[in-house]
Amino acid sequence: MFKNIWKTYGHYLFIPLIIFFNFLLNWLIRNIEPRFMMASSLDRSVPFLKVFVIPYFLWMIFTIGVTVFLAIKTRKEFIQFSTFIVTGQVICMLIYLIYPNTQNLRPEVMSNDIFSRMILAIYRRNLVANTAPSIHVLYTLATHFGLMKYEPFSKNRYLTPLLYIFTLVSILSTLFIKQHSVMDVLSGIIVSFLLYILIYKEKPDGNKYGFKKFGKPKNIS
Repeated sequence: MFKNIWKTYGHYLFIPLIIFFNFLLNWLIRNIEPRFMMASSLDRSVPFLKVFVIPYFLWMIFTIGVTVFLAIKTRKEFIQFSTFIVTGQVICMLIYLIYPNTQNLRPEVMSNDIFSRMILAIYRRNLVANTAPSIHVLYTLATHFGLMKYEPFSKNRYLTPLLYIFTLVSILSTLFIKQHSVMDVLSGIIVSFLLYILIYKEKPDGNKYGFKKFGKPKNIS
């Protein structure tokens, strides 16, 4: 009986594990003094676009939703997804310990519109410390790969392109609201794709996981 319960519900233990490592990660970020600057001249050419705070906020809701969805729907894909997240958090913590970093891109937000207030709330909650690799990018790609590994989702011709668009916009949002630098994002992508190879035992394939032109291929005669 216990074996059946463990087989059915044991994977849910990954949820408190993810939460624990998230708290540990946040503590580490706040208690390691950054010494290396990640901002570059390339970041100065990226405009500050307040409207991108919307996908940034949606990302937080989306990540929680995907975690719960995969936990309920598919044990195997949820374990892979959770292993991706936990391992990624550990790797990022090790990098922050070895290479504590920061960026100085945040503008002075003086307006009182809704977008400005949302951005200020993000700035107050998230310190500009240990931003590379970007945890935002790590979670974004983890949810992308997790959903695309779930076959009923990956075979849906409408949801797949929407996920691809949201993944791209979510990553760009961190640049446009100056929450992360280009180097933060690139390092987050590198860590995520290395984790993909490690966890899923294969190289990322655009034709399988959303990075492709959608629709049926034309026959070549």
